Amino acid sequence: MRRMQAWKLAGMAAAALALAGLVAACSTAGGGADKAAASSGTDAQFVWHDLLTRDPAAARKFYGELLGWEFEKIEAFGQAYYLAKQGDRYIGGIVGMAPGGNGGPQWLTYLTVPDVDAALVQLEAAGGRRVIQPTDVAVGRVAVATDPQGAPVGLARVNGKIDELAAASSDGAFAWTDYFAADPTAAANFYSQLAGFEISQHGSAQVPYLLLKSDQVRAGVLKNPVDGVAPNWLPYVNVRDLSAAVERVSVLGGTVVIPPSPLIRNGTVAVIKDPTGGVVALQTNAG
Repeated sequence: MRRMQAWKLAGMAAAALALAGLVAACSTAGGGADKAAASSGTDAQFVWHDLLTRDPAAARKFYGELLGWEFEKIEAFGQAYYLAKQGDRYIGGIVGMAPGGNGGPQWLTYLTVPDVDAALVQLEAAGGRRVIQPTDVAVGRVAVATDPQGAPVGLARVNGKIDELAAASSDGAFAWTDYFAADPTAAANFYSQLAGFEISQHGSAQVPYLLLKSDQVRAGVLKNPVDGVAPNWLPYVNVRDLSAAVERVSVLGGTVVIPPSPLIRNGTVAVIKDPTGGVVALQTNAG
C-alpha cells in the first residue's frame, strides 16, 4: 500500500519531468512534518521532495551512503524516476534534469493547496509565474510555479487522505522546511494567503523568524543570508549524529556550505551540497 501511495505521489514529480529544465533554471540555496493528507485551507503541508539533478546515479550514491536511503526505479512519463526510501517508507524522489536545461540542480518541495488552478491564478496576480501547467494525476492535481520572489514550489491538491509516508522524527526523514526570502514578511504573507497558514514571529525584531502554521507548525521564513542566491525553499533531513554526518559529506564528494555553529540553532543544523549540486540541510534528530 505504501509503495502505491508513494508511486501516486511520484506523479507529482512526473508532472514536472517534461519541463524540469525550466524549474531547474530557478536558483536555489538548497523541512514542516512530511505527512501527506487531504488538502484544505487549514491543514496545508509539504508532502513531497524531489531532487532534480543532471547525475541521478551520483546523487543516489551520495544520499544512500550519507543518509541510508534506498531507491526503487520506476518509469514516469517515459523517464526514469527513483523513489527514495528511508526504512520501509517512501520520502521523496530523484529525477534527471532535461538535457541542455539551464540552471543548476535543486530540491523541489510540494505544498498542498485546496485548488491548484485557483492557487496559480492567485500566484500570478501576486507576481509569480506558472512553470508547469496543472496536471491531473492519480492522487489529485499538481503544478509547478515560481512564487513572487522567484522561489520554485510545487502545488498539489491531494484527493482523500494518504497515510504518512515518512515519520518526521526518524533518522533520514525530511523533518522541516525553511524559506530563505528576500523579504520574509512579504513571503510569509503570500503563503498565508495562498495556503491558509497562520503566521507567528520568533527571533528578534532585527532578525525575525516567521513560523507558518496550519494544523501544526509546518515551516519557517527568514531573511536569505547568502548574497547572490535567489529565494528558495530549503528542506531539512534528520540525522542521528550531525558531526559524523558532516564529516562524511566531504568524504562522499559533497560540500559543507554552512557548518554547525553555536550561532545557528545552537549548533544543531548544517547546510550541505551534494556532489551534483543539490543543497539540503541536516539537523540533529530531536526525536
